Amino acid sequence: MPAPDRFKRFDDLSLKGWAISYPKVADTILADHLGVRDALADIGIGISPINTANFQYDFLQNDRGYRGPQLYNGQRVTRTNTTASLTATYDLGRIGLKGGQIATTLSIVDNSFPAVNGPKKIRIGRLHYYQDVIAGVLDFKAGYIDNT
Repeated sequence: MPAPDRFKRFDDLSLKGWAISYPKVADTILADHLGVRDALADIGIGISPINTANFQYDFLQNDRGYRGPQLYNGQRVTRTNTTASLTATYDLGRIGLKGGQIATTLSIVDNSFPAVNGPKKIRIGRLHYYQDVIAGVLDFKAGYIDNT
């Protein structure tokens, strides 16, 4: 018999309603270091920090010796997008709404070439209510849900 998954309670609190599974806590760098996830799970809160960083560079240097201001992604080492996000969820089953969840995400978006890649900003990525109606067959979300 396999050992019980010590991170299952955190995975049960992860963001619901995705078409693919959310990353498992056991597969993350942070896991439950310092017991933060454990303390939050005790009160029905799940957290999922995610960081993505994209870089581009033109190794062929096809700019023909151009030395003026940067004109395109990769002309110089370009961090085209870095997004650090923290998603927090609350299990509404604790107040009688089995299969319900409130979720919010705060994101910091940054890049090294804002003239092309857009402004650096802090934003709310989502603030929604999720409800499982028929397990694995029907669910819904209502609220603000970003498109990225």
